[in-house]
Amino acid sequence: MSNCTTGCKTQDHASYGECLRSNTPSVRNSTQSKSGLYSMEQRNAQEISEYKAARAQGIQPAGTKLHQIRNAVEQSRKADAALTLRD
Repeated sequence: MSNCTTGCKTQDHASYGECLRSNTPSVRNSTQSKSGLYSMEQRNAQEISEYKAARAQGIQPAGTKLHQIRNAVEQSRKADAALTLRD
C-alpha cells in the first residue's frame, strides 16, 4: 500500500505528508474564476481608485477608463494645473 495520494506521479514517498509537500499544493482565491471576472473586478477597482484620486486633485478626465484617467493626470502635471478634458 502506497503512502502517496492517488494523483502522485512517482508513488514513492515515505509518508503521506512528504507526498503532499512534494506536490506543492496551492490555494486559489475563492473569487477567482476561469471566466475572468476576478481580473475584471480588480481592473474596475483600480479604475475607481485612480478616478477618485484624480477628482480629489480637481482633475476631470474625459472618461472613466484607466488610459483616460492616466492621460488626464499626465496632462495636468505637464500643465501644472488641474484640467478638464473632453473627447
